[in-house]
Amino acid sequence: MSSTTPSYEHIAFLASPNPEAKEACERLSQHYGNAAPETADVIVALGGDGFMLQTLHRFMSSGKPIYGMHRGTVGFLMNEYSAEHLQRRLAAARKTAVHPLLMEARDGEGHVHRSHAFNEVSLFRQTSQAAHLRILVDDKERMAELVHESGGLGEEGSKLGEDRRTRVCPIIGTIAIAFAQQYLSLCETA
Repeated sequence: MSSTTPSYEHIAFLASPNPEAKEACERLSQHYGNAAPETADVIVALGGDGFMLQTLHRFMSSGKPIYGMHRGTVGFLMNEYSAEHLQRRLAAARKTAVHPLLMEARDGEGHVHRSHAFNEVSLFRQTSQAAHLRILVDDKERMAELVHESGGLGEEGSKLGEDRRTRVCPIIGTIAIAFAQQYLSLCETA
């Protein structure tokens, strides 16, 4: 990485559908301009944690830093919103490389499906059969088999379809959120 301080002259602003985020996006765009994400030096996500996670997913292959400002409901991953001195704040932000988990799943027909997970993985089953999960971290098996039986939530769960959903939220996700609450300022996806 270069020892020079980045200028962040070309900023892409992305807003969640929330009216507060849209208004902030309009105000910031008028003041700083709004570059296309493909040509921007940095991407600024305006919203809550869910929007930040969506933005990380969408642009994780771009190599661009992503800076979140809280304009949503939950903002543990976000920086405080301020329209003042944004380029200075971006240059001063602490960079954190984010290494998402890679989920690999095989369906009943043997097809492999891969997706990155920043916070959790949700599996939706098409049948009421048990889901058999094996968990590896850095190619090391951490759990040989986790079996989730359907119908475990009782009649209420069945009515809502909850018995077909399995969520895997490893401890690393909780640690990552705690870390982010204290230290995350600017994310560069790796």
